[in-house]
Amino acid sequence: MSNKSFGMKGVIFFVSTDGDDSWSGKLDSPNADKTDGPFATITRARDAIRELKKQSLSEPVTVMIRGGKYFLDEPVIFNKADSGTKDCPITYMAYPGEKPIISGGRKIEADWKPYKDQEDIRGRIGYEGAVAHHGGSAGGKTLRYNKYCRNIQSPDSRRGL
Repeated sequence: MSNKSFGMKGVIFFVSTDGDDSWSGKLDSPNADKTDGPFATITRARDAIRELKKQSLSEPVTVMIRGGKYFLDEPVIFNKADSGTKDCPITYMAYPGEKPIISGGRKIEADWKPYKDQEDIRGRIGYEGAVAHHGGSAGGKTLRYNKYCRNIQSPDSRRGL
């Protein structure tokens, strides 16, 4: 348990993958009793700053986001009310030396297995999304496989076949 300020002035909140949104957010890691520590979400840190602003913001506020993967259930929305001022800026930053990853995707827990015939599937789509030629319904135009959308697109029309 610690409360590192890294030489920064003002209020500091911490967000961590092992945090809890019912905690104060003022510690950079959970305490030994697991009764206080960082917030779990950026949204909770934003809301804590909104609560501070209702009382009148008189010093800078920094939110330090610890390393790890943060999967969002919904977008984090900031608006004009979430802005700081010249004298009291509000800063969201990575915890020094760490790399947080914020993902709008969903984490899928599954027992993934490789496809039975990797060469067959690569031959059907063009190896790793490479350009493939098709003389059929596209009139002989060059087609590109979009491995993220799982369809084939013509470079000039960008519409699926």
